[in-house]
Amino acid sequence: MDKKEILDRAKDPKLISGIYNYCDRWCERCSFTSRCLNFAMEEDQKRKADGADENNEQFWSQIQDSFDIALSLLADLAEEFGIDLDAVEIEEGAAPENREHILSAMAGQYIRTVKEWFDLNRVSISEAVEKENAPLKLVRAEAEEGRIPIAEAIEVIDYYKYFIGAKLERALKGKDEDAGDDFNDLPKDSDGSAKIALIAMDRSISAWGVVASRLAGHKAAAAEIIGRLKRIRGITEKEFPEARAFVRPGFDD
Repeated sequence: MDKKEILDRAKDPKLISGIYNYCDRWCERCSFTSRCLNFAMEEDQKRKADGADENNEQFWSQIQDSFDIALSLLADLAEEFGIDLDAVEIEEGAAPENREHILSAMAGQYIRTVKEWFDLNRVSISEAVEKENAPLKLVRAEAEEGRIPIAEAIEVIDYYKYFIGAKLERALKGKDEDAGDDFNDLPKDSDGSAKIALIAMDRSISAWGVVASRLAGHKAAAAEIIGRLKRIRGITEKEFPEARAFVRPGFDD
């Protein structure tokens, strides 16, 4: 595709200008692929756009519905296992003073915790997924009830484990670059990056809620990890108080 073709395609009124700037890059799960120039330019993926938007919108709606349940479950599990949800624990040496922001350290710690959890529990995760998928009737019943399959919850956790830290890094860097900027009333890229990081945290919390409630023997671990995410989310909201209000083209307008 040459420059003229790209410019001609960009004129399509169906496309939303700049929608790809504040997305999560998970095209297979996006509800707006048919309105995204970036996706349209991916020739090998264009066939997936047809009919995908509606299904993906339903998927994320189910994830959002699980969010409040996950937080309620977290409170119960924290009390049961004696987890302090307000404590902020950083690994020794993880955040040298004046060198690394606490959010960077906590996001890095979250990545290591999730990777360790996957490494230690690959067999039990695989067995749970196979068990859930074995009887066709059960799969259909859960779909009718709007329950998120364990496999999809695991997919959400795995996809966002690095994404959260990457977007927080971009947000923090952007905030430093914005310091002293005279255009304080304009939307800031740092807030947009922080917002998609917060959305990824919300979705991950919901997915961990599925793990806590439906993957036997993992309640305590899931509760602790949800607590970590909740603390990272709280600090992010304080660091970027306007992030939630940031309007992402297409997604929020």
